[in-house]
Amino acid sequence: MDPDDVHLTAVNTPFGLYEWLVMPMGLQNAPSIHQHHVTHALCAQLGHICHIYLDDIIIWLNSMAEHIQRVEEVLEALRAAKLYCNPKKTELFCTEIYFLGHRISARGIEACNKKAEKILSWPVSKNATDVRSFLGLVRYMAAFLPNLSQHTAVLNPLMSKDFDKKLPQWLPEHQLAFDAIKKVVAGHDCLTTIDYAKMPKNKIYVTTDASNLGTGAVLSFGMSWETAHPVTFDSITFKGPQLNYPVHEKEMLAVICALHKWHSDLIGVPFLVYTDHKTLMNFQGQKDLSCRQARWMEFLS
Repeated sequence: MDPDDVHLTAVNTPFGLYEWLVMPMGLQNAPSIHQHHVTHALCAQLGHICHIYLDDIIIWLNSMAEHIQRVEEVLEALRAAKLYCNPKKTELFCTEIYFLGHRISARGIEACNKKAEKILSWPVSKNATDVRSFLGLVRYMAAFLPNLSQHTAVLNPLMSKDFDKKLPQWLPEHQLAFDAIKKVVAGHDCLTTIDYAKMPKNKIYVTTDASNLGTGAVLSFGMSWETAHPVTFDSITFKGPQLNYPVHEKEMLAVICALHKWHSDLIGVPFLVYTDHKTLMNFQGQKDLSCRQARWMEFLS
């Protein structure tokens, strides 16, 4: 804590008045201030040899000798900013780590096994709260699960507040969707990351598709579309007027949603879009556009 702000953290306890000398949990704006502090301390290393999220730092390099040098560099930068690491919470020279709920190794990025096991052992829901908890945990793994919305769309209506005490009836279609989600989770993919240094030999591919109920998309990276490895998946359920869109607009909406979702990964680099709806190839040259299509055209440009 800044010495001038210590008195602002004073709390009255049965043992007397206490003041925080270090940042306490729950203090307003504390996470954002701390994030700004550590980002400033490691600004020279950030994105090149390390990433940081609040109090979690991950350092990566290809060789052991270089790794030792870079770890020392990060520790010196932290010391200069008067930030210190807890040895009990520090793991050095690992080939596999858990970082922000993901398992990262030479294979790629995988979902935490504990979360997957928790989903697979989840009992049949009895009320809306159980359904919300189950779908919330499933959506945490959404990036690893293709066509997720196709199954969650069946369970979404059960999250209504009217069913907080008890579900009306657990129908066969609900059980089918419940089992399908578990099957998708059990076979979830190991993801890769986009290495912009390997372009243009490797390319970025956005593959999309749409049905009457929703969209599905996959962002992949590799030398060809057939051999590209998935980076992340995404799927959404159509809502309101979207359910009444004509087929070609639903297919175009799948592309637009994917580009919105992965805007930060795609902006400023070439990428290819794959869709099974051939009429979309003429979208750029279409003369008469509806207001909706004009907005999409503006976003694409």
